[in-house]
Amino acid sequence: MTCFATYTATQADVDKGVITNVATATGTPTRGTLPPSNESAAKVTAPAAPALSLVKSASVSEVTRAGQQIEYSFELTNTGNVTLENVTAIDDEAQFTGFGDLSPVICPEAAASLAPAAS
Repeated sequence: MTCFATYTATQADVDKGVITNVATATGTPTRGTLPPSNESAAKVTAPAAPALSLVKSASVSEVTRAGQQIEYSFELTNTGNVTLENVTAIDDEAQFTGFGDLSPVICPEAAASLAPAAS
């Protein structure tokens, strides 16, 4: 006899990396006492495939006068299959060609953790 059960994996399962299910069997004998069955486990792995994409954009496409402010935005998207923690954007100041001061990048604290497909 073959029995079946189903389970839908959650994001927490994928983040953990493995799902283990342990089972035993029982029955009622027509006579005598049935000893306990052995335990049998099935392990399903969830390989991590972390990935992060970044799209940087500027609030203007050209500067027409000194003193004009440019705001840079950084859209970070979790394109992998596991939750990412401590997510932030880092400006590469070595490649910045402006002559003034570039402000630090500010990311909302609530976005420090990104679920898959979240931005």
